[in-house]
Amino acid sequence: MKKKVRDTEVDTVGATFVSIVRTEMYLLIFFPLSRGYEPDE
Repeated sequence: MKKKVRDTEVDTVGATFVSIVRTEMYLLIFFPLSRGYEPDE
C-alpha cells in the first residue's frame, strides 16, 4: 500500500515538473514570436 502512495506522489511531482518545463518552452518559443522575433536594434 505504502509503495502505491509513494508512486502517486512521484507521478504528481513529475507531472508538475513536466508542466513547468513545458511552460518554460512555450515562453521561450512563443514570447519572442509574439514580439516579432527580431531584435530592436
